Amino acid sequence: MRNTSFRGFGLIAVFLLFWLSPPVSASIYNNNWRDITDGLSNTLTFVDSVTGDPSQFTAGTGWTIEQDADIFNQELYERPISQGFQSTVQGAPAFDKYHEALDIIGGEYGIDQANGVAYFAIDLNGQNERTADGSADSVGFKYFYRIRVSGNADFFGGYMFGVKDPDGNSVGNSFDNSNSYKATQMWSDASAEWVTGSGLTTTGEGTDGYDEFTSEGDSNKIRSRIIGDSVEFAVNYQALGIETSVFSNIIFEATQGLTDPQNYFWNDQYNFNQAGSPYDPSGPPQNVYELDTLKGSEEQSTVPEPASFTAWLVLGCLASIGRRKNSR
Repeated sequence: MRNTSFRGFGLIAVFLLFWLSPPVSASIYNNNWRDITDGLSNTLTFVDSVTGDPSQFTAGTGWTIEQDADIFNQELYERPISQGFQSTVQGAPAFDKYHEALDIIGGEYGIDQANGVAYFAIDLNGQNERTADGSADSVGFKYFYRIRVSGNADFFGGYMFGVKDPDGNSVGNSFDNSNSYKATQMWSDASAEWVTGSGLTTTGEGTDGYDEFTSEGDSNKIRSRIIGDSVEFAVNYQALGIETSVFSNIIFEATQGLTDPQNYFWNDQYNFNQAGSPYDPSGPPQNVYELDTLKGSEEQSTVPEPASFTAWLVLGCLASIGRRKNSR
């Protein structure tokens, strides 16, 4: 009898413990945000030139850069190659070392307004370093990956989000991973004055650039992960006090090295001759190499409702394809 009463008391205690325990809150981050069935219905995709495309490679010689894919005065680069070249192909430098993990093939953006989270993906061409003699070395995603956003097409103001060496910092494949924000950081240009000459399409302005908004690994509101050959970000913009209008213009970026955030644009840090050109054998890349950028624009300040999204997306994709040649 006493044993039965003890067991009954134990069950009551377990019930009370369960009943009084605080509920486990569900994650606001959607790891399936890009899925057709389970993901967001309003994502935007953008495509980039791919230096690793077989048409850009000559065996034993190296890789050339697609014409008009690299435009210095628009701060858009197609340079997932190392500095040196030994020969030319049809008059253009052929670079003998190529970095798949710096070659952006596309980008994607989506927004979850219910939870206040914006998502970004930088899609890359692989994780190998390759040389013209055919050798390959798997290095993973050991570089810097960043997203720049602004409500202005010339990138006055706005924010920048980044992750450093996501492979080495073991960010994992889930936004809920405890390491997902270990190497992320955020910078702000939202309070900058719109002085004459600022913006990405004016070179050498030497303006104030970005200020640090969070230190590295300081905020779990900025998360990253690796999925396949993509580096993705989830930004809790609502908790960070960011208006969705700043997501109207986006630059996806992969780079081996960084410039000073307060003089961030490479075409501010270096003039055209210092930066060099991937098209000119007499003035090849000097200070600007081993990086790739892709620019995308919503063409609107807010993401459209799903019902009107299909028609808008067709127009947006046609516009982005045109921009790919004219504004990279």
